[in-house]
Formats: sequence, C-alpha cells, structure tokens
Amino acid sequence: MKLDTKKRIWELDAARGIAIICVLIFHAFYFLDHNSSLIITWSPFWYGIKQYGGTFFVFLSGLCASLSSKNNYKRGFVVLGCGFVLTIASFAIFLSGLDNETIRIQWGVLHMIGFAMIAYGALRKLPDWIQLLLAIVIIGLGYYWLLNVRVESQWLFPLGLRPYPFYTFDCFPICPHLGWFLLGGQLGKRLYKNKESLLKWKCKDSRVAKLLCFCGRNSLIIYMLHMPLFYVIANLI
Repeated sequence: MKLDTKKRIWELDAARGIAIICVLIFHAFYFLDHNSSLIITWSPFWYGIKQYGGTFFVFLSGLCASLSSKNNYKRGFVVLGCGFVLTIASFAIFLSGLDNETIRIQWGVLHMIGFAMIAYGALRKLPDWIQLLLAIVIIGLGYYWLLNVRVESQWLFPLGLRPYPFYTFDCFPICPHLGWFLLGGQLGKRLYKNKESLLKWKCKDSRVAKLLCFCGRNSLIIYMLHMPLFYVIANLI
C-alpha cells in the first residue's frame, strides 16, 4: 500500500518492510513444520510474532491509511481481491488432496486489511471521539468472543464468532482487528498531521533502510508471491 504523498515517509515504509520480512521468516518455518519432514522448534520470539505480528501489520495499515486523502476504497478492493485469490488457491489445494484443511485461508490478513480500508473510507468522516470509542468496543468485543463464545454457524468467522472446532491457516476477524486499524488511523492523524517524516536521520539513506523501504513499498506483491513459493519449496523438502 502506497501513501498519497509526494514525499514518502520513510520510517513507515521501513516499518512495513520489517513486518513483511518477519512474515516471510515465520511462514517459511510454518510451511517447513507442516509440509516437510523437518521438525521446527518455536522460540518465544517467533511465537510472539505469530500471536501479535499480524495485529501490528493491521494497526500499521490503519496508520498509513490515515495519511491518504483518497483512494482508500480503490486500494481496499485491490487488497481484498488479492485475499480472495489466496482463498481460492488454498481451497483448490485442499480439495485436490495435496494438503489438509489447515492450509485453508478463509479470512486472512489481506481480507481484513482490504475490508478495513473500505470501511475506513466511510468511518473516517465520523468525529475522532466516536472513532476511538468504536475502536475500543470492537477490540473488546473481539477478544471477549474469542475467549468466551463459540457458535454453530460456519459462516460468522469473519466477524470473530467461531465454531468449534475451527481450522484455518490465517484468520484475522473484523472484531477485534477493525478496532486496531481504527486506532492506527487515529495515531497517524496525530503523529503525521503535517504528512512529513518524524525521523529525519541520515540512516534512511543506508542500504539496510533502502532495502526495508523497498520491501515495505512492495509488501502486497511480496506477500502474494511468497505464499505459493514457500508452499512448493516446503513440499519439495
């Protein structure tokens, strides 16, 4: 996702770059663990990435969306469409018998970010205090449902209401993640009201920073390409 600014805010690109690299490393280990003969031992760090890395990415996407004065709808539909492409591909793998149902991507991070960007196009017109209240309610409701509620319906999982048992590779329900997206938007409006970088350091011109920024600017393409690539490599191993 690119910002609608003539001068890009490099630290946000770099933060997205770090996030997508962590996703790549985590998914590499995940596919090796589930689709190869290798045995992977998860360290506390990577367990934390598994638990909270996706939420951070959603939050960061909300922050970036707040800096774009237009095209959130268009970008949202593009990201959502990419999510459904992965859904179709994952179900094709499952139905072909090549993998079990844990590979199915039903409502993953791309679905969530795409939906949130579309919703944010309308919700950003609300007063800030209403957006903050709505974010807190959505987050609280999402975690309450996760810990305390199970339903019989198989089709309410995008909202955060899951049946038991429930198997999926990647699940980022609207509750609580739309709330994290809205909180990111509120933070972005306050930190970057002038739409200028807050970290005007020389290190932004270093090779590492440039690599991270490149990954951040192209995070959607990298995400779409790495899934089939990692899956094939893990099965070959």
